[in-house]
Amino acid sequence: MKLSLALLSLCLASSNLFAQTITKSTLLWNGVTRYYTVVEPPANIARSGELIVTLHGTKYAISTMPPDNNYYGWDYQCKQKGNGCIVVAAVSTWDPDSTNAGDTKGYWVWNAQFFDDMVFSTPPGQPYPDDIGYLRQLIGIIVQRYNIDPRRIYVVGSSTGALMAARVAVEISDLVAAVSINSGSLQSTISMKTVPNIVAPISVIEYHGTLDTNVAGLDPCSGQWDWNKLRPEDSTVDQTYNYFSNQNSCAVQQSTLPLCQTISGTKVFNNNGATSCAGNTEVKFTWEVGTAHRYLTSHNAADYLFFRAHPKP
Repeated sequence: MKLSLALLSLCLASSNLFAQTITKSTLLWNGVTRYYTVVEPPANIARSGELIVTLHGTKYAISTMPPDNNYYGWDYQCKQKGNGCIVVAAVSTWDPDSTNAGDTKGYWVWNAQFFDDMVFSTPPGQPYPDDIGYLRQLIGIIVQRYNIDPRRIYVVGSSTGALMAARVAVEISDLVAAVSINSGSLQSTISMKTVPNIVAPISVIEYHGTLDTNVAGLDPCSGQWDWNKLRPEDSTVDQTYNYFSNQNSCAVQQSTLPLCQTISGTKVFNNNGATSCAGNTEVKFTWEVGTAHRYLTSHNAADYLFFRAHPKP
């Protein structure tokens, strides 16, 4: 009997070595309770000091149902031997007006545009969501709490989370070393505002599906998304890629062809990459052939190598 109990205890201790630790937390920012979830690698995996922050896409739900489990496969990536990164799934704020006809729930979405008055229906006197301020605060907390290497902070976003990742690359590039933008682009109104200059050089890797005709995204080559059926936004994949390659002062382009090209009435999708950029940064764009509006975890391993190759100086 004693032997059986000893074996059981040994098995339980051994299983704990291979289990991830998931912690749900909140912080108060700008008068709003913000949610986030931290995933630590198993005890048998050495910590790498790297941080991956994931930004979710739009979720239609009531205000008491925040989307807190959108790791996009990075929880699995960080539990591999030799990786050992910390994953933080950040959560946006809730907007009671989803702009979709018939929706009575509202939605969880990022203020990922460079015009802070367009999407959220904030009550009089309530400040517009400051997602950039929240993410900056969140990163600072995680860096201190989990002994993160401040040179190795990375952000991954999908859909509206990709829009937010693009904004992070502009406004928190002093903290973030690299971003992965999946099915989204920079957002600014064509007639009202331009995107500001980036704060510091930052590596950017972008993905977009050739079949992505999501209602919010429509055609990534068309020149405008009509996000809220009021003002068109300037957000083509070419403009986003060119913006980051120019802002990073990249000297070498792998291709001179546009990402979106029409030849004899046929649309042609071209990949591109920019190297010899400021601060050891790099900018890459890859079309996901035959893919609609979704996040593909198959490129996570390659993204991780991309991140590791471009830490902050």
